[in-house]
Amino acid sequence: MELFVKMFNLERRRRHHQQQRFRCVLQKMLMTMLAFIVINNKNNGVVHAHPYLIAPSECTTPHPTTRRDAHDAPTEDASITFLVSWTNPEGSNAEALGENDPERVIPESWSVGGNKYCKSCRLTLTVRHTDQQTYKELVTVSSGTLLEQGRNMDGQLNYGVGAKCSGKRYDAGFQSNVHHYIWTAPNGDVGPITVKVTGASGQTSQFKTNAVTLTYDEAIK
Repeated sequence: MELFVKMFNLERRRRHHQQQRFRCVLQKMLMTMLAFIVINNKNNGVVHAHPYLIAPSECTTPHPTTRRDAHDAPTEDASITFLVSWTNPEGSNAEALGENDPERVIPESWSVGGNKYCKSCRLTLTVRHTDQQTYKELVTVSSGTLLEQGRNMDGQLNYGVGAKCSGKRYDAGFQSNVHHYIWTAPNGDVGPITVKVTGASGQTSQFKTNAVTLTYDEAIK
């Protein structure tokens, strides 16, 4: 009888240890899954929802005109400025060193001298929010092609693409007050070209928008 009791106690302790190990493994699995969900949501713009509120296939009128989720309807904001520069300091269409660095600083001397474009020129469109808040934003061009540099604008596609609508739209997930978009102008004079941006600085912040018109000037070469 005593032997039976000992065996019973041993078996009970063995099952108890097994249950404890199972709980530990399950807890680790749940924590790993939770961490993955949090990181994945952060990288996919859940914290700052715009521009992912706009369907990727929306190419005709992608900029919101009314309230979307917690974002109030957009207002025009003159503090958003635009600058057109050469992507390559030599004015060529060759890839420039460091052009996939979203935090690069473009010297003022690289400016083309105004809101201008030239035939097939490879230019950088810089959008700056001078209120010093950081934004995620949606940018469109009425002509020409925006270069694909990834959602985070670092040349990597592991977090998704940024360029959509055959290069006429860019969804920038990079959170900053300055965004550089590499843009190839059309093959000739197509008349005025509109560059438009809509941004939001937070999940519940109001949309802010502004636009600029580029004119053809072959003399900038």
